Amino acid sequence: MSLSEASCFEESATEHILKRTLNGPWQADGGRLRLLRGPEDLDDMAAEVPPDDGTMLAFRRSDRSFHGHKPFVGPRRIVQLNWVTDARVVAQEQARHRWSACAKRLGRLLRPARAS
Repeated sequence: MSLSEASCFEESATEHILKRTLNGPWQADGGRLRLLRGPEDLDDMAAEVPPDDGTMLAFRRSDRSFHGHKPFVGPRRIVQLNWVTDARVVAQEQARHRWSACAKRLGRLLRPARAS
């Protein structure tokens, strides 16, 4: 299976990710997080982590830290924290958030009032 067929993503090289799962025992084949050896093959993995309740995984993102999972339909409960250590990336994300918040406020102002 190629990564384009699965859920996979890459972030900034200065990002860190912590995932904590909130599911019961995991029986399904899909939805298990895979730490991959490269960007091309979802089956070329160094480790596979089922999202069983209480499982916690932390890793540092880089240009060579690939991860993803096979498709899964149904609830998959995970709390994920991301943080960055590069001030430039923080400033970029804060600027993006300011623009997004401004656009949302503008959208609320332009939306027609609802009839009571």
